[in-house]
Amino acid sequence: MNNLKAKDWKSARVRVSMYPSDAKQWSPVDVPVGLDERKVSKRSIFLLPLHMACFLGAPVDLIEQIIAAFPVATKLPDKTFRRYPLHYACMAGSREISPQIIHAVCSHNKDATIIKDRNGKTPLDYAAYRQKGQVAHSALVLALYPY
Repeated sequence: MNNLKAKDWKSARVRVSMYPSDAKQWSPVDVPVGLDERKVSKRSIFLLPLHMACFLGAPVDLIEQIIAAFPVATKLPDKTFRRYPLHYACMAGSREISPQIIHAVCSHNKDATIIKDRNGKTPLDYAAYRQKGQVAHSALVLALYPY
């Protein structure tokens, strides 16, 4: 979904409405290799639209729309790093982690807050590293949904 990559939320909403099956399509994206977002993987990895939307900080209503189109996406990791959508939501440090996004993902994947990726990191690990000054808030929000 190129409109997600471009952060064109309005077009993304229309696209999901018109073509809900797009929520099942894996697309190549460059993402951080580890905790340092300046290190981008040498090759693209494939993500579902939900992973991308969570990583890019899409509005909650769009994330909920993507989940409604393909709820199973909340339980699917990417094939490279084995990160789930909540990992990606917690990786973007330029914004505060949304409790609504956490709730939307966790309501369909009860284990989302405790699943470890290939590097042994949980979403809370990424939130703590990324949010620095807001660690307490992020930890609290994730603790509210310890499914």
